[in-house]
Amino acid sequence: MKPKFRKSSDGTFYIYKDMGIFRVTGFMIGLICVAQLVLSYDKADFNVFAWACVSTLCWHLLFLKSRLILSANDSVLIFKSSSLYPIRTVRYQLKNMTSVIATRHPIKKEFYQYHVEFENLSRVTLGYSRAHENVRNIAKELAEHIDKPFVDDIRGFFD
Repeated sequence: MKPKFRKSSDGTFYIYKDMGIFRVTGFMIGLICVAQLVLSYDKADFNVFAWACVSTLCWHLLFLKSRLILSANDSVLIFKSSSLYPIRTVRYQLKNMTSVIATRHPIKKEFYQYHVEFENLSRVTLGYSRAHENVRNIAKELAEHIDKPFVDDIRGFFD
């Protein structure tokens, strides 16, 4: 799931994750649930509760999305994640941000992540990926868009 970015015609900047593997997984689980329902010979042994739980998971995986939104005329960075219903919405004020940083994940060394740093030196991780060039490009583009300095703190073996 590589994060991707795009700009809309009205100047809104989006960073989103392609949840394709989760959607495929949800679709496959859904097909299995439907096949189990249709092809089960002994209806008395069919566990409706288990089928309902698995099919609910399938629906959530089908509609899962995560995005970072920065409006052209707003001074707020919005992080939204949702499925069938909104899961989480967090707003960060741009005036409190000092920089955008690209780093290596502290525990999983094969992952790279990008953060925003605030005036009180706290960091919020906005996303991660295995592709360090992708993380660098997104962090650079975000830093240019919010007019904050970009700090490249990725130290690769061959860099």
